[in-house]
Amino acid sequence: MRQKVINEFNNTASLFYIVIGGINDIASRAIVDAIAELKKSKYYKAEVKAGAEYSMKKFYDYENKLKQPLSDRFQLYMDVTDEVYSLLYNDMECLRMAFKSELDKHGIKDANLISHIELAHTLIGYSIFSFDCFFKNAMEKYGRNFKNAFLEGRLSKTRDGWEKVHKRFAHSIRDIDFNNSPMCRSAMLVLENKLTSGDLFNCAGARALKINPDCLKDLSQEDIDELKKYE
Repeated sequence: MRQKVINEFNNTASLFYIVIGGINDIASRAIVDAIAELKKSKYYKAEVKAGAEYSMKKFYDYENKLKQPLSDRFQLYMDVTDEVYSLLYNDMECLRMAFKSELDKHGIKDANLISHIELAHTLIGYSIFSFDCFFKNAMEKYGRNFKNAFLEGRLSKTRDGWEKVHKRFAHSIRDIDFNNSPMCRSAMLVLENKLTSGDLFNCAGARALKINPDCLKDLSQEDIDELKKYE
């Protein structure tokens, strides 16, 4: 029984690092891009600056805590998340431009900046939603709650910081409902479909293993054969 629990935990952990790790990473990339835009503006001060810095600090705290459990696989993890971002970059940009299109339609000032802030806000929210769904599914599959071992990966504190940034522009976009925009919904659906597909993560994993061939020794022949399909 004990070995069964260990195997179930390890299976959950492996998927968590790839799937939730990848989703968390793209959220952090959107935050970094938004902060770069904020720094060019007059808004990067007081609560906005504090919120942005807190948001990134909490993300880096989470990422640093992965180093110990992942140990010598941490570089592979980083390369997998890099590949996930590379595969999704254009789709993320399509969603951001959909936000910008809605903002432009309503004549909103600083539409480009706000589109970056909205993208980060949306992806942080999606990462938390994905985290909760992931562990709900794990509970249904194994009948065990492994969630508490991974709570650092639920980007609640990152969201808390970003809410301060988002709040600064909330009044400007109060009359816009992005959820009712066909363009925004369509762009988000493309992202969701890819993020819930095994193909995305298998492709990212195959690419990452090409530059980390030593990690192949930890895989079964079945896994290696499966990943070869994505080379």
